[in-house]
Amino acid sequence: MDGPLTGLVKKLESHVAAVGGKSPAGRKVGTFVHVRDTPADRLRDLARDEAIRWVSLCRMGPPEGYDVHPDAAVTVLVYNPERRNKQAVRANFALRPGRLDDATTDAIVAAVAEVLPPK
Repeated sequence: MDGPLTGLVKKLESHVAAVGGKSPAGRKVGTFVHVRDTPADRLRDLARDEAIRWVSLCRMGPPEGYDVHPDAAVTVLVYNPERRNKQAVRANFALRPGRLDDATTDAIVAAVAEVLPPK
């Protein structure tokens, strides 16, 4: 798995774990990373090797209503995990191929921190 994607997932995992996966209002919140054109076994390896528990990794089409841009190489979504059709995306970051770097990762994690502020 490439370094920038692994770094992004690890930072998101760390932040979401630190807040216990809950919004300031105490509602459970989910974090979803959609990675286009990456084999499923590589995503499974990343999740296993880095002990990813709080961040969902996906390469197939996300559920309807998640607004994943079709041209994005990587999309990060933060949502409230209500029942299907009741979920609401709270933050959405779509990145073109080759646009994921340390500065972008830090900006995404900072924006996620506004949705899920540290305790």
